[in-house]
Amino acid sequence: MRFPSAARERECKREEAAIARQYLGRVPWEMVAWGHLPSHEAQHSIIATEGSRLRWLSELVGHLSTIPLLLPCRIAWITHEQHHAHANDPNLGKGRT
Repeated sequence: MRFPSAARERECKREEAAIARQYLGRVPWEMVAWGHLPSHEAQHSIIATEGSRLRWLSELVGHLSTIPLLLPCRIAWITHEQHHAHANDPNLGKGRT
């Protein structure tokens, strides 16, 4: 089995981000207010990207939304990153969301 190179992995992440940007442009407040989704939105930096003036809000939502789950935000982020590790790889990413 051949693993993608670091350059290919970065390229895939850029492609994914370009697709996502087509659907962004505002804070998805309805998603922030809905159940487990705020944690997911914060983990993907959808509420506010790194370096933006509202980044503190993304961090706050990420930390507060995981309290009912009894899961620290950082652990949720790490496991979520592992979940998406091969999302753009046609051989390894099948069945992952």
